[in-house]
Amino acid sequence: MFKRIVLFGLAALFYATQSPSFAESYDVVQQQRMENEINALRNFVVELEERIKQLEREQAGKAKVGGDLVSSNEVKNEPKLEPNWRDKHTWALIKEAMSTEKVKAILGRPARVDDLGNGHQKYVYQGEVIGSGMVNGNIEFYENRVYEIHSPNF
Repeated sequence: MFKRIVLFGLAALFYATQSPSFAESYDVVQQQRMENEINALRNFVVELEERIKQLEREQAGKAKVGGDLVSSNEVKNEPKLEPNWRDKHTWALIKEAMSTEKVKAILGRPARVDDLGNGHQKYVYQGEVIGSGMVNGNIEFYENRVYEIHSPNF
């Protein structure tokens, strides 16, 4: 008896999955999953293309000397600026869409990094500046790119 119930249940399940409405809804779900995967892959490709462009821009500023890659500043024997957020001239170098790494290379490490959620971050620079007292400035990022700059008042 139990065997018949199980066989009847399996037969009913098989019949239900073979119906056109079940097949159509399954196809719709599969199509939606594929569209989602394609959109995710497209977004990933766009991100990779942006990374490649950034690397190419950074490489363009380098020259090959004696088999080693060195910056154009070193080729010209110009002194390389040390990161210094306390100098108003370095803040003038910060531009929109600049990467977090480039900002740290120019200004140095921030006093703190605030995670604002949804891909937003804020780098906070604060401390004592001779002649100005306690100052602070911050840079807001979206997806690791500068979108707002609040320079300190020196």
